[in-house]
Amino acid sequence: MPVDSQHDRYAAMASKWERARAANDGEDTVKEGGQKYLKKLPGMEAGTDDYNIFLDGAVWFPASGRTTDGLVGAAMRKDPSFDLGPLPESFEDDADLAYTPLVQMARDVLEEMVVVGFVGLLSEWSEEENRAFLVRYKAEDIVNWMISRIGGRMVTAMVVLREVTRQMDADGFRVVRKEQYRVLRLVDSELDEDVYGVPEGDPIVRVDVYQREEDEKGKQTSDWAVVETHFPKTRTGNYTAIPFVAATPNGLGFDLINPPIYNVVGLNFHHYTQYADYKNALKFCGFPIGYGAGVPPKQAQIDMNGNPAEDKDMDIVLGSPRFYLFENADAKLAFAQVSDSGFKPMRDELEDLRTQMAVAGARLLEEQKRAAETEGAVRLRQSGDSSVLKDLVMVTSRAIEMSLRFCGMYTTEDVSNIAFRMNTDFLDSEMSTQEMVSLVQGWQMGGYTYETMYYNLEKGERTIPGRTVDEERAKLLVEAPDMDLGDEEPDLDVIDGNT
Repeated sequence: MPVDSQHDRYAAMASKWERARAANDGEDTVKEGGQKYLKKLPGMEAGTDDYNIFLDGAVWFPASGRTTDGLVGAAMRKDPSFDLGPLPESFEDDADLAYTPLVQMARDVLEEMVVVGFVGLLSEWSEEENRAFLVRYKAEDIVNWMISRIGGRMVTAMVVLREVTRQMDADGFRVVRKEQYRVLRLVDSELDEDVYGVPEGDPIVRVDVYQREEDEKGKQTSDWAVVETHFPKTRTGNYTAIPFVAATPNGLGFDLINPPIYNVVGLNFHHYTQYADYKNALKFCGFPIGYGAGVPPKQAQIDMNGNPAEDKDMDIVLGSPRFYLFENADAKLAFAQVSDSGFKPMRDELEDLRTQMAVAGARLLEEQKRAAETEGAVRLRQSGDSSVLKDLVMVTSRAIEMSLRFCGMYTTEDVSNIAFRMNTDFLDSEMSTQEMVSLVQGWQMGGYTYETMYYNLEKGERTIPGRTVDEERAKLLVEAPDMDLGDEEPDLDVIDGNT
């Protein structure tokens, strides 16, 4: 099989990813899809004026894009908290060596999770910059993978990533795009480096980059060849785990499911086709239609001054400054118009679809209601305390944290202090003044500890963002030394450098 072979789950999901991306991008992308998203009516031919007018009249309601913006915006309402540990400070402002800040990287990863439900992060090393960096791969670029049991654990044994390189042509003006595939696999460290397969001994990571071969004229052929091979190194030796982290709504790994916004996307496309039919019906039925009875096809005409028209056999032209004479006394001209009562069911359905889209989007954010449940019901409800968005945020946090730790392993052994946590407080829930007074009074009366009070103040957005309970306690001891803040002695060093 060639290197560009696709995993069977990739092939099954590709059309859904394309559909979700089109819906998220909006009207221009959807209409570029033509009949893929809006079928022609009976009697129409694709590419003709009739179909193009039908397509132009359709209006895309941007529910999918708004849902994505709302969900991602809610999660990024507060910046993530993180500790880069041994990684350089420059990582915060430039996570991918393309000037993407780490917070923006987190936003991009979360958006991919919301729209298509699959994304990957590769931890790489730059000899030129002498530092590690992250590379984000979209779902469509993670084309193949293999999971195997090695050393008693299920691990990623191979992953194939599609990339596009851009090089300047010989004339110095035209940019040439070349497709290549990066293959990361575990190989047996005891075998020859050209031997593949699931390793039986100690595994190490091998990276091969494939590009198409070129013929004598420099044109690419259908054959692939390895143009680069290397073995990523950690601080202490070879990598023994592939430094690539894949994430889906089900967690870290390759367990692909429908995109989280797919229900909204389906309703959005249904609304699109229904609105196109509605606009088409308005076009043909909303305007008066002239008709005549007892009138010959050709009729002699005189102008407004009573003079004969130059063309004695002109067709009857509605709205023209002409006077028509009919020999038949029973002849008549009239207009027919469809009553708007026939359009009401279509308008009602469009409004109903908008409501359904709003409900489907809100359900991604809302937390499931707590209620009295049997033990069996609790087991069936696997994630009853969290919203879909909260699950996506937690998986995104884990993916970025693990990728940062892979980056840290290039230069240090201990990466346990590297941490990354995204906000899960999605709604504006600032505590009222009355609630804050009651909370403080409860603490003063000994109802709960200072830590409990401060935790609730944080949840109610009544503290300085980023300040810990120990830092706040130390500040209070300086400003109000006689205040009783509990039995524990705070570390006064935490106030150094704080204002």
